[in-house]
Amino acid sequence: MTTPLVIAESVADLRVTPSYRSDMWQLRPATVITGESTSLMIQFDGEGFEGSSVVIVPATLMTGTAATGDRVLVQTVPPNLNYVVNNLSRGPGPSCISVNEVADFQSFNDTSFHDILVGGVALTTRFVKYYTSSRVHVQQQVGGFVGSVNTGIRGGVQIDGTDYDGTQAFFNFASDHQSASASFYIPADLPAGSYDVVIRFRRYTGAGTVNVDNNDQYTCTLTEST
Repeated sequence: MTTPLVIAESVADLRVTPSYRSDMWQLRPATVITGESTSLMIQFDGEGFEGSSVVIVPATLMTGTAATGDRVLVQTVPPNLNYVVNNLSRGPGPSCISVNEVADFQSFNDTSFHDILVGGVALTTRFVKYYTSSRVHVQQQVGGFVGSVNTGIRGGVQIDGTDYDGTQAFFNFASDHQSASASFYIPADLPAGSYDVVIRFRRYTGAGTVNVDNNDQYTCTLTEST
């Protein structure tokens, strides 16, 4: 199993590499052709058929175990990285939900978490978790602008009443719309069940007013990782 340090280093690489924009990531089903430890060879559905040679590509197992023939869900990251984030053969399949909305105008000047509002209502979705032992993998993109230089904002999610920090953006300039994306795991083990997930954000450093409006998009995907 990949260690948390290796995962953290991989995520850090993704954050600073422009070609790895999260809007180009995909979740794709595949079959494990061979596998040992965390290094797998996989074949994506729909590739290598119609008389052509079989297309087999390497992938890194991020959590759990996988064996030859297992059906898996793979996070693809351009240009050629593949991360197995769920083994479909080891359970009922992943729970995965996504939201993608343009925010209402909001402005605040404190460090508390605030709900992202869409149409005057908190941006909320329902997430079903099948296993207590699994983790929740979050991919998130946030945007906004600040009223003073050297101010930072963080996006996050609230699950079962607990807030979790996620995406982070630091603004060197005022009144300049910026966006940032991140991939992270919820650190706590949540029991199996159904949860309301609220998309939120806050100021984490600096003194500037934090603002969002209909030029800022908020995207969030949660996937159960067994």
